[in-house]
Amino acid sequence: MCVTGGSGFIGSHCIRRLLLEGYNVRTTVRSIDRERAIREMVTPKEIANAPVRLSFAIAYLDNDEGWNEAVRGCKYV
Repeated sequence: MCVTGGSGFIGSHCIRRLLLEGYNVRTTVRSIDRERAIREMVTPKEIANAPVRLSFAIAYLDNDEGWNEAVRGCKYV
């Protein structure tokens, strides 16, 4: 599962819900520096393995770079 814009309000809520439902989630960010803040915001504490099911890919909406990696292996975006 790939969620675009994981640092945004809607994206972060989608990530949290998907992790609660048991999905592996990859989210796109513009800077990997946001990873820690996003993990703290969306990783449900009640699910021990949620942190390992969340990964990050750097991608920008204004160009194609990074999107192939972001969606690689994902069934849903």
